[in-house]
Amino acid sequence: MRFKEIIREDIEDLRKNVIGAVRTTSDEQLLDKIYTVLNQGGLSKRIATPLTTDTDTKGYVEDITKIIIDTLGTYQEKWDFINAFPKGYVDIKLMTSGKYISFDELLQGGEFTHKVFQALKGYSPAGVKGPGEFAMAVMSPHIKITGKGDFNIGDKVIEVKASAGKTASSGGGRLGTPGTLHSDSVAKIIMRYFPNLELAQGVNLGLKGFLELAAKLPPEKRKKMAEETFGYIFGRGINISELVNATMSGQALTPGYLKANWERYQTDTGFDGVMLINFARGALQYFDSAEKMLPNIYGISNYLISKDKGAQARQILSQVTLKGE
Repeated sequence: MRFKEIIREDIEDLRKNVIGAVRTTSDEQLLDKIYTVLNQGGLSKRIATPLTTDTDTKGYVEDITKIIIDTLGTYQEKWDFINAFPKGYVDIKLMTSGKYISFDELLQGGEFTHKVFQALKGYSPAGVKGPGEFAMAVMSPHIKITGKGDFNIGDKVIEVKASAGKTASSGGGRLGTPGTLHSDSVAKIIMRYFPNLELAQGVNLGLKGFLELAAKLPPEKRKKMAEETFGYIFGRGINISELVNATMSGQALTPGYLKANWERYQTDTGFDGVMLINFARGALQYFDSAEKMLPNIYGISNYLISKDKGAQARQILSQVTLKGE
């Protein structure tokens, strides 16, 4: 009993101290923080209402609510944010315009909206797409994450490839998933033309290396190796003529490879376009063709043959990273 009395006395002293401090302070941030805490139940209820009706967010209501409440801002900013939340804060028309768009341009609303987005970018619930994509979906009811494509925006199915590297030019996404392009027999095909090469013994071979090898062959064999290699990689129905012609002339293979990779990926999944997001730059851009993407990326990074056999099926895919405007 005495223990409970001591606790009650401590709480009563604490209450008097808090009330005294509130009466005498002129610190607006402190007062606003206290007011937010006292009214947290009301905020939580208002936030939860739109979240529970959205299929992308309903399973994460408690976490998202906490992120919004914990984001630095006044009670009024949070209340205003919640009131406008059902309409969303992403300019969808601008997002799919094909222009290079910074996050500052994309997000509507004031400073608090940008703070919430920054906080949501670091939240990565298990089993969903990357944290950046999830943050976008939370900020707009018009953006849906689906199994077929990373985003559904209106009637568009959009694949999202985000660069999460520490530098602006690193960490790009791959055009496809392991298995989109065939990779297991590439070394065998090339070694039919160069039987003395030890391609199977821990060697990386990229597009430039392939071109250098092909240049050592007479034209007829060079053409045949290109047709067999790229025909195998991309499979039936994909136009590889640009790659074959580039191999014959010694020109860069990157443009033709990106186009063929895009065509294979789009044929398999049926997406309408690809959105590249570069978090280091704080920007994104939507593309509806490989031709439009080509001048706006740092270039593609891939290996036709990888010394890391476990990563071969992924590394044969084009890695694309959005560059600066």
